[in-house]
Amino acid sequence: MTGNREEKEKRHELIADLISNNKISTQLRLVQLLEQHGMKVTQATVSRDMKEMGIYTNRDGGTKSHYAISETPEIANPGIQREQLKRVLKEWTFDIVVSSNLVIIKTSPGSAHVIASALDRSEQPEILATLAGDDTVFVVVEEKVKNPIAQSLGKELKNMAGLT
Repeated sequence: MTGNREEKEKRHELIADLISNNKISTQLRLVQLLEQHGMKVTQATVSRDMKEMGIYTNRDGGTKSHYAISETPEIANPGIQREQLKRVLKEWTFDIVVSSNLVIIKTSPGSAHVIASALDRSEQPEILATLAGDDTVFVVVEEKVKNPIAQSLGKELKNMAGLT
């Protein structure tokens, strides 16, 4: 078990170094670079590592994007998770519409999964589920007749995205 932990720590150090010193835009490229440094891992392992390390997709002012490491890991810190949600909403959200107990978030192409993931990690109790396509996120919230949760959440997300 200790060997696995040490191996994981070394892999995380190498991933951090590679991402800090290269503009890597795909997990496949990161897998290839790790292999070049003697670490044979799968894309699934890299995906888990990236989540644990707080790695996110960063845009270069235009359409190009690359991975970056969060300065502060999100390890179960609701304040950090909320700030990350606010950041990704502002960066990639074009519109938010509410219908019944659904909040529909329109994003730039290829960005819906980033927002859905940030919503999932925000652990807001009123959110029952998220579903991400390429440029749309469906957020299912509790349905209460006398308590318009979806309207409230939709309004809060629009505010975070700077759409109000």
